[in-house]
Amino acid sequence: MSKATEDFETQLNTDKNKMTAAQLLVHASRKSGKSVGKITRDWWRLRRGKGKLSLLEYVTWQVYDDRFSQEEKERFVSTAVHWPLTSDSCDRTWDAATEDKFLADTILRAHDLPVPETVAVIDRTIRIFGDTPKLATPDELRAFLTKDGNLPLFGKALRGIGSFGVIHISGADETHIHLKSMDSVTYEDFLKTVIGDTSYVLQRVVQNHSMIDDFCCATATVRLVTLVRENDVRFPFAAFSIPG
Repeated sequence: MSKATEDFETQLNTDKNKMTAAQLLVHASRKSGKSVGKITRDWWRLRRGKGKLSLLEYVTWQVYDDRFSQEEKERFVSTAVHWPLTSDSCDRTWDAATEDKFLADTILRAHDLPVPETVAVIDRTIRIFGDTPKLATPDELRAFLTKDGNLPLFGKALRGIGSFGVIHISGADETHIHLKSMDSVTYEDFLKTVIGDTSYVLQRVVQNHSMIDDFCCATATVRLVTLVRENDVRFPFAAFSIPG
């Protein structure tokens, strides 16, 4: 891989929305060995089809790759199409219960289902979280993280879906929080620049099974497609998600 391609891969993975159409097309051309014109025509057919793929989605998901047949390419669905389909086919009254991770955790535990242990919530609103510690200030955060046995921890946004903004706290001392894959930061800067206005749940780190240790360092998951019908629940297939 050339240095230019490597730099673009890094940018694509960290700041996709700032890529120009020309940059995306050139990247797909280099990765696939196809001309920009052929890439453009291939994407445009999918853009006009049922899936309505944006150029960013086409490149991010590597739909240009020859490992996908034309029939398989046409199965990709744009986020712009996905959410209207979700609204039409799903009971949206469950959204709050599934997208608020503390509430979802409470419901799952009540049904004796295994979930990662939530040990604290970083939150600066008036909300309370029962017996779970609420951390709102640098001093509260310091006292909690420097207590023996509390690290390492995995943090993710309290609301929403996906893995956007996840953090791994590997260590802490009196002045700094040590983050995996990020620079160490002071407690004040952590709350200001890493957490911001978002609330976060802090959980025990879940370790992968040894059989997949060689494939990823972050936690792998299995995503189930769940179809709830009047008299039964079906799982037509599952996706094994291995973080890169």
